[in-house]
Amino acid sequence: MPKRILVVDDDRNIGQILHASFSSKGYETIVSRNGEDALTKFEEVKPDLVLLDVLLPKMNGWEVCRKLKDTELGTQTPIILMSAVYKNYKMQQDAISKYGADDFVEKPFQLSKLLDLVEKLIGPGEPVAAVKADAAEGEEIEIEGDTVVSAAPPAPISMEGELSSISFAELLHNLYVMGKSGYLLVRRGEVEKEIAIKAGYPVSVRTTLEEEYFGNFLVRKRKISSEQRDESVERMKESKRLQGTILIEMDALTPHELVKYLKLQMREKIFEIFSWLEGLYKFTENDEVQGDITTLDMSTANVINEGVKDHYDLDRLLPLMEDWREKFLRPGANLHYRYQDTDFTRREETIFDVIDGTSTVDQIMPQLDLDTERAYQIIYTLVVCEMAELAPEPLEMPESIMERQTDVDIDIDAEFEMAGEKGGPPADESEPVAKASEASAEKAPPKTDAPIEPGEGGEAALRARVMRVFNRMSEGNYFQVLGVGDNPTEHEVRIAYHKIAKEFHPDRFFGKASEEVRARVEDIFRRATEAYEKLNTQEKIVKYKEHLESESEGPKTDARIEGVKKIIMAEQHFQNGKQYLKEKRYARSAWEFHKAMEISSNEAEYIAYYGWAIYNVPREEDINEEDAKLFEDQTPSDMQFNGREALNRAIQINPRSERAYLFLGAIYKMQGLREFAEKQYEKALICNPNCIEALRELRLIKLQEQKQTQKQTWFEKINPFARKK
Repeated sequence: MPKRILVVDDDRNIGQILHASFSSKGYETIVSRNGEDALTKFEEVKPDLVLLDVLLPKMNGWEVCRKLKDTELGTQTPIILMSAVYKNYKMQQDAISKYGADDFVEKPFQLSKLLDLVEKLIGPGEPVAAVKADAAEGEEIEIEGDTVVSAAPPAPISMEGELSSISFAELLHNLYVMGKSGYLLVRRGEVEKEIAIKAGYPVSVRTTLEEEYFGNFLVRKRKISSEQRDESVERMKESKRLQGTILIEMDALTPHELVKYLKLQMREKIFEIFSWLEGLYKFTENDEVQGDITTLDMSTANVINEGVKDHYDLDRLLPLMEDWREKFLRPGANLHYRYQDTDFTRREETIFDVIDGTSTVDQIMPQLDLDTERAYQIIYTLVVCEMAELAPEPLEMPESIMERQTDVDIDIDAEFEMAGEKGGPPADESEPVAKASEASAEKAPPKTDAPIEPGEGGEAALRARVMRVFNRMSEGNYFQVLGVGDNPTEHEVRIAYHKIAKEFHPDRFFGKASEEVRARVEDIFRRATEAYEKLNTQEKIVKYKEHLESESEGPKTDARIEGVKKIIMAEQHFQNGKQYLKEKRYARSAWEFHKAMEISSNEAEYIAYYGWAIYNVPREEDINEEDAKLFEDQTPSDMQFNGREALNRAIQINPRSERAYLFLGAIYKMQGLREFAEKQYEKALICNPNCIEALRELRLIKLQEQKQTQKQTWFEKINPFARKK
């Protein structure tokens, strides 16, 4: 049975956000909107915790809290009071000493800190999978007057409200904290925008604002003329092709410029929302969200940083800063949020040197080599994103947000290699790869140093790098995890952790790696953070050394190690498959790709290559008897159908799968479906403007069109009847 939380707040927006947030963490959430109803519901549902607003209709929160604490059940139930009005220190102390509350939270609250406080008081919620299973057995959502009762989590989560009560920046960060996928619809007057959110990251934006349409955007940027825009729109309507590739054909854009301006347009569409002081929003959860071919490729914190930079001027910032001036600015408590990916300039990054918890906002300002507006923008961004937080009192021990790498430079790989003798695996990973794939070793094709496919080195290198570090971290002790010696200083530990946290923060990999690689990145970040928290003081370092000396290490049986070996095996099958594909041994390559898919079922690249290989099996010439048996249970039409389905699935998993678009384009070309092929090559080009195959195929299609037009013109000249209608 999941733990129950009673949320009491008359603000529907806040009630819905808290309902969605707690539900997504596996708590059963009950929302009540007045004081008298809260007392009734408390007796009915017997919650494990009450989150109670002070200003309520029918009975205020102070009185509700007093009445609850006068009951036997209430004395055993944690109650958190919250208020946007009563913020002074005396009222907060009265909430605890006079009215019996267990804690007090100021509004606007930071959602993640509130979630942490709840977990501290009553423990974590149920695993989401288990909760969903319970809900499937008959728990239903009920709506009774002013009360909403729901099994956790409701499906789908939906929340809505007004942007006057929560800024767009705060809303984006709250969605990032919840880590949900879905569509955020915002509306102001006649303008409507829909932001696709995947796992808490904004990935694409659709707009009804005509000036933000791609052609109009290019005209405003003075990249094309209004005449070129109009001509491209007409051609687009006639051919139903993408406007960007039409502009390339018109020599108005290069492929690189197309990708550049598509990204700029996408960013402008979302940044413009930061200028809205009012409007409506509605978020609807949808796990199927994947984004578009053109994505923002930005962390949520970076979107907030750039949006605030563009649209928060001093007039808007000064009222916010009025309440912050005398508060001390210190690093965010949650290391995951502290190390979010942000693109600050070198000069702007100097703010990290002075945010150590010992200075107020007013004391920090003169220390910055920044104009007042930009300094306030950065402080606002850091606080909203929880990279920094405000406190009424200074820290006794200063703590920096980001450690400067001045006198210590840690090479993660090199340190792990040196630590290999003390329990970590060897630096050369070819041996476990070979052992893991003994079953197919005899069939493996000869190795080659030449690249098998163009333009793929970056993704393969990224995957190899992540797996190498993950493999080493899985077996190492905490010193080896951070890549420091056996007797490090606090400073060396902080520097080493900072380097890993910056390189392997999940933000940096979103949209650039598969889900399975990102899962390994999250494991790396989590393991490094765990090590840092165990070693971040000299006292902890000494204690951990004593622990290592007193504990004899047994054989490693961690399931993570087996998982690493399987992933390495999948990569070996994949590389074998690409080599067989190069030799046009389609059946054998499809078998290898399928083996890789069995291990890593959501790797879009594996699925795309399998789709292309299996589609081509019926075309394989001189197939040997052994390879022919691999798919003898499938007819040629089955294999070609399965091939197309696999390619579509790869695109669904990763809308930026360049290879999947190229393979689909080649299939349509073989089938004589020129227009369909052309669209796939256009999409591949948007994914990668350096895609030589896509450029070549689009040029060939254009040449064929020109030849067809010339042939038709010649025919009309020699046959006057052809011109008659």
